[in-house]
Amino acid sequence: MIGALGLDQFDKLPLWGQVLVAARLVRRRSLALPADAEIRGTLIHNIVNHACDAIEQCCVTGEGTKHVAKELDRAIKLREQRIVDAPTLGEAVYYAIDACRAAEAAYDFPVDATVTGSATNSIAALNRDRNLSTIQLMTLIASDLDLVKFACDEAKIGKYDGLTRHVLERLPPVHPLSLGEPVRSAEDDAR
Repeated sequence: MIGALGLDQFDKLPLWGQVLVAARLVRRRSLALPADAEIRGTLIHNIVNHACDAIEQCCVTGEGTKHVAKELDRAIKLREQRIVDAPTLGEAVYYAIDACRAAEAAYDFPVDATVTGSATNSIAALNRDRNLSTIQLMTLIASDLDLVKFACDEAKIGKYDGLTRHVLERLPPVHPLSLGEPVRSAEDDAR
């Protein structure tokens, strides 16, 4: 599964970089919830985005999960809910949060593989979403992996270091995953 998604080099990233890649993918899926669905206007969308903001904050500082525990705990509860328009989103955010907490714990315990496992579980959960294509996820993951790795190398960030604002500032903004067929233009129809 990991190799199929292009994650065979995932463990080469700093731990907080792995967490960041997973959180960015979760945020993309949350932003892609259909605009006409009830869920878009509910707390679920906001809960996921607040959790992703909290995870990014932890990634920058390399710690602080206790300071954002309320946001993270609220999002973890989504795993138990059935989200019609995004059935795997709750599981994906759960594993992204687990990876975040494990990255912080890695300062005290040898849990590097737990961070990698949870981050890849988050991505794998999204891969099971029937609304997404594996090639779409592979493209986004490869892009984020390359960008995060380059920014971490440039800033000389080690395996256990927080990413600093430098890394986040080097990344493009997260846009929603496009889930439908591309809109055809009149020019396409004329061909």
